[in-house]
Amino acid sequence: SGFKSIKFDPKTLNSDLTKIEEKLKDRNPDHWKQREEAIRRLTGLILSRVVEPEVWLPFLKRAKTILPLQIEDLRSSIVRIMSASIVVMCKEFQELFFETFEVLLPSLYKQLGVNIIPIKESAHECICQAIELTENERILKHIYTNTNSKNKAIRSRNSLYLRIICEVWDESTLEKNLSEMLSALEVMFSDGELESRKNARIALCALSECFPESIVEFIAQLSDKRQSNEIIKMLPETAAKIFEERYPDSGGIERATSITLQPISEVVNSFTNTQSISTQSRSSVSVPSTTTTKQVSKLSTGAGGVGGPKSKVTTTATIANNNNNNN
Repeated sequence: SGFKSIKFDPKTLNSDLTKIEEKLKDRNPDHWKQREEAIRRLTGLILSRVVEPEVWLPFLKRAKTILPLQIEDLRSSIVRIMSASIVVMCKEFQELFFETFEVLLPSLYKQLGVNIIPIKESAHECICQAIELTENERILKHIYTNTNSKNKAIRSRNSLYLRIICEVWDESTLEKNLSEMLSALEVMFSDGELESRKNARIALCALSECFPESIVEFIAQLSDKRQSNEIIKMLPETAAKIFEERYPDSGGIERATSITLQPISEVVNSFTNTQSISTQSRSSVSVPSTTTTKQVSKLSTGAGGVGGPKSKVTTTATIANNNNNNN
């Protein structure tokens, strides 16, 4: 990311932050280099870890009005370095940063819809990594809202965010939000964008690993039978067995020739035409020319800071072939 830990006296933290804030509030377009340097220094101070995360709380409250200005900047270098800095804050501050990050999300979503590729990709990668690093349930309401966005690119990426959540968040967190998540997925199944429908199917299969009975009932009640048939083909073994037992008249589950599903890190990068925000892949899956099963990785998260590590097990599921890609 290009950030270096900065040595400083904790007693001067407030003085340093005041200078940083003054530079970030300066909206003179000719002073963009000063703003960029201020973001770098801010991130270096955070990475120094010489004070407890709680000491940063006053600044994080003030940041709610300062950081959105940097995210919405028209200069891509500012947006990119700010996005990377936000990822650092998510990792270092964990739940202390939840409230501030929620305030930043509308600005990040706004940048997803711009035509400047480096800007929208920076915002996209920032959201993806924030979701992976923290289980911030405040994010969910923004995902639900943007399920009906008029911008098809935002809807497509929004579906990926929900997919990541279904694949990496802890079962207890998913269970608390299952009803609302299923409602959002149902909307995604009727989306005109192929990517949205595909991500929704994969997300539902990930949920079936934790809640097979609930997901089987949800699939059976879907009004879009074409989508339900595609999901049934992808179900992991436990959910597939439950479905066949409860709905024996369905004719059994047709298993198509399968393909290997991309790791989340590759899916994120496939959206990106510019250099990544120094994300480290936490899933490694080879892509052979032919395969019949796929290890759907319940990715492990080893975030530093307050939150501690969290992980999920790896399970096997069958994924439908390319001849279903138009569904």
